[in-house]
Formats: sequence, structure tokens, C-alpha cells
Amino acid sequence: MESAKFIAVCNKKALDGVAAEIGGLRLNVVLVHHGIDTAQTYFAGDVGQKASPPMVFVGSRLVEKKGIEYAIEAAKLLKDKGLAFELHIVGPGPLYQKLADTIKSLGVGDVVFIHGEGKGLPHAQVREFFKKAAIFVHSSVESVDGDTDGIPNFVAEAALAKLPIVTTHVGSITELIDDTSGILVEQKDSAALANAIETLLGNANLRNRLGDVAYQKAVELFDLEKNVGELEKLFLS
Repeated sequence: MESAKFIAVCNKKALDGVAAEIGGLRLNVVLVHHGIDTAQTYFAGDVGQKASPPMVFVGSRLVEKKGIEYAIEAAKLLKDKGLAFELHIVGPGPLYQKLADTIKSLGVGDVVFIHGEGKGLPHAQVREFFKKAAIFVHSSVESVDGDTDGIPNFVAEAALAKLPIVTTHVGSITELIDDTSGILVEQKDSAALANAIETLLGNANLRNRLGDVAYQKAVELFDLEKNVGELEKLFLS
């Protein structure tokens, strides 16, 4: 590693980890966020085709560090308050059955739906959820073995869809989502998640404002052409 011309990492959490591993020297450690084709259509602002009742979209791999059970618990709290909404979970992963059982045990099967039977869905179908959703939730946590998210692709794509995002302070998510571009809560806090979702469900202007800022930040961070160009300069320097 020390003989490398440069070391490219895609988030600040990784930058700090690599820098610590090589003794804190950052001279050859470069932060270049991963690239997304930000020119493609993410159905941003397609208000006329939003779902009714309002859809809360959880797009994520079904693994421990995504903290999806806390989003389900938040849905239980919102249901008990009589709010009109549906929470839809989409993604592949080994926790499908456990999460399905949680939905059943909490009695929220009429408002919480998990799709794909642990295999996920084709990208074209996932895009429909971005299109119809009113809010995106990513309830990320630190796993028991210390694993955390970088900046999840689902969160970046939700920002490019101009969705208001509720997420946590865990990992590198705050490089994209802060108090100007979303609502941040503490990890494993179902009540805080529920309160944030309720706030957004009741305030269309706030949803639109947060979605617009998240979109601008995502374009700035993840523009494919710009980020590939930065890597090209590093290779050619």
C-alpha cells in the first residue's frame, strides 16, 4: 500500500480508515466519490404520479446494518396514531423472512409491505418505487461487528429522485444528508424515525425543499463524468 501511486476511496469513513492504517499520512490517499449517471431520469418531482396513501420507501439490502426493523417499528407507531401511509421495503438479502415475521408480529401487514422474497426486484421496478414515493427512509445502524454504511447507492438514488430522506448519523451518510438536505435521527430510535416521517407527511413544502437540496448535493458528489475525470487525472499525473 505504501508504494502505491495513490489510493482512491469513495467516502470519508474509508479515507479515515486507510489514513490510519498507513500512519495517518494522507498524501497519497484521495477521496473520489463513486459515480452515478446523474443525467438519467429518476422521476424527480413527478408529483402527479405519487402513490395514495403516501408511500414511504425503504430501499436497501436486507442485512443487519441497514436497521430495517426500526423502520417497521416506526410504522407501527404511525399506524397507532391513525396516519394514512404505506411503507414499502425493497431489496435483496438474508433477513427477508425475519423482517416479514416482524411485520406480522407487530400487526402492520396492512401498511407495511416487503417485496422480492429476499431476491430484490429488477431495476425497472425499483425505479417505480422512486417514482411513486413521497419519502425515503434509510434507518442505518452500526452492526454488532462494527460494520457501518459508507454512502449507500439507494440513498444517493433517492436524492437524485428529489425525495426527502430520513436517515441516521451512521457511517458516511452525512456527507450527503445533513439538516439542509434531509432529517437525521439517532440510530435504533424508532420513535425519532416515526416523528420525522410524520413531520414530512404533514408538510409538502418541507418535502420539496429537502428533496431539492438533496438532489443538488447528489449531483455535486456523484456526477459520473466529473468523478471519472478526477480518477483519469490521478492515473495520468
